[in-house]
Amino acid sequence: MNHTLVVDDDSDIRDVLGLLLQRHGFAVTCVADGVAALDLLARQHVDLLVLDVNMPGPDGLEVCRQLRERSAVLPILFLSALGREADKVAGLMAGGDDYLVKPFSSAELVARITAQLRRVNRFAPAAAVPDNPQCLRAGVLQVDLDTCRVRVAGQPVTLTERLLTEPRVVLDYLGKIFLPRPNAYGLFFDDFPISRSFF
Repeated sequence: MNHTLVVDDDSDIRDVLGLLLQRHGFAVTCVADGVAALDLLARQHVDLLVLDVNMPGPDGLEVCRQLRERSAVLPILFLSALGREADKVAGLMAGGDDYLVKPFSSAELVARITAQLRRVNRFAPAAAVPDNPQCLRAGVLQVDLDTCRVRVAGQPVTLTERLLTEPRVVLDYLGKIFLPRPNAYGLFFDDFPISRSFF
């Protein structure tokens, strides 16, 4: 379950967004200002940030700038009443990945969040699965280091004997493009069809 942090000084908006995103399967944490957001992000992992621009303390643009110094990967979606072109450009130039103007369609917000998470999760670095630290996941690829099993989008994949001894190597090649040479595919998968792409 993806964890979304909502940062907005308007409690009504926080409540509505919290309920909306929970209804669509997201874990949601809501905070009222930039200080609380920066504090939480220093202690806890989140998968996506929904960030208001106009807030007391550090505004959304400043929060975004500070976060970009720490992480280029965290998707940041600005949600703001400021809708001029210059406002949108300022948000994107500060490091935001998307900018949606209030009032907004709930369907569009969920679609934009889903698109950002799809983009990031596709090329995410390998991370331990929370309930099994010996199982690493990177996007659609999952490698169980205990059993030497690999799954792609939940489907088991047969490894060559060479890779059965070092399944972690599969993660090193995540996102790499292989030319259609039988020896390159043979290194990784005995029964892997050349036309299939899962990265």
